[in-house]
Amino acid sequence: MVQPDRGNSSEPPLAPKSAPQQEELADVVVSGQSHHESSQPWYIALRPVLFCVMFLLLFECSARLYFDHTLCLEAERFDNFPGAAIQDAFVAQMRCDTAYKIVMIGDSTIVGPSLLARNETIPQELEAELHRRYPNRPVHVWNMSITGARSTDELCLLKKALEGKPDFIIIEGNYFISDQIFDLNVPGHAEPIWNPWLAYNLPQVPPSLLPLLKPRDWKQRLEDSLTDAIEKNVRLIGMRQAINAKVFGVQPRVPYETPNPLIMAGVNVAKSLHKLQAQPWNEHGKRAQDFHSEYRFTIQPDNFNGLHYREVMETLQRVGTPALTYLTPQNPCITSVCMPADLYEAGRHVLSSFFQGYGIPHYDFSELVPDRFFVDNDHMMAEGNRRLACALADEIAPRLNAERQNASGIAGVPSR
Repeated sequence: MVQPDRGNSSEPPLAPKSAPQQEELADVVVSGQSHHESSQPWYIALRPVLFCVMFLLLFECSARLYFDHTLCLEAERFDNFPGAAIQDAFVAQMRCDTAYKIVMIGDSTIVGPSLLARNETIPQELEAELHRRYPNRPVHVWNMSITGARSTDELCLLKKALEGKPDFIIIEGNYFISDQIFDLNVPGHAEPIWNPWLAYNLPQVPPSLLPLLKPRDWKQRLEDSLTDAIEKNVRLIGMRQAINAKVFGVQPRVPYETPNPLIMAGVNVAKSLHKLQAQPWNEHGKRAQDFHSEYRFTIQPDNFNGLHYREVMETLQRVGTPALTYLTPQNPCITSVCMPADLYEAGRHVLSSFFQGYGIPHYDFSELVPDRFFVDNDHMMAEGNRRLACALADEIAPRLNAERQNASGIAGVPSR
């Protein structure tokens, strides 16, 4: 019998499928063709997003409770996380504080070097000294100072601090900062307002500062308004740097806008282990001659800072809040090398004159602290801060004494 021609194919013939295999294949094909995935409800599909939103709302509520209903910022450095939202939070907490409230307004000498512990700054040293003298009198010292503050910045800080209804105000003057040139017509001048946002965060910008602020077009004003609105109403955004500081430690001075939690935590651990500490100025390679450029000019009666210090004093006189002013100590070794003694004394006399004549006590502490307690020309180590705090406490104590005696119905020392 002749076989049919299968061509040149080398493939073996397919074996016929058995009946069970055919039925199984049919089941698979039918099942695959007839299967349809059931669609999930939207609230199931969005479950991860909803959980994230829920946690964000929970954290936002916690932040609101923490920053709006406690005094958690009282011992903090305002300069640690400067911004409009944090300033408003500072003032709001201060307003709710029932202790005797002292506000210190000044520059980085009050803020303190980053390597100092929180309790080694001037405000905290002053608070501790007043607690030691009056253990039964609650006293809180609020640090409303900011690095590089000129008298224009201090004017804005004062007007904002008054919203917190302080019981006593301390204003600091710094020879080193007042010695700078702020004339807009002079090339290379220093910025007359170091933190313009301080002025914009007031209900009304002081008229004397308007010519010093850079003009903003409608787009910049709109962006600033939107940014402020978001930061002041969303605590997780507006208080992000404060949260970082609470969790990781003190924020390094530069840059403020981009805090690095790893650096903050590392610095905090190193400080706690005494591996990273503030050192005297002459132990980390600095010489008195290196500061010549910072004491180039004498302070004249028409000094820029001085003119606005007068506005600060007029504001204090008008509101009637008890206050004192002082000139912060300067490193005596550095000033003696950088300036002739007679010019330095004359400049201090002129600077002090801007604070006098308003019925508010003024003190010149320029030579209070020996040079071995300075980190540089005007920032002090813990012992220097402690000595200045004790000197300030000596001047504040009579008022606290008088209030305590008056509260007890005893004729006390008249307030100064």
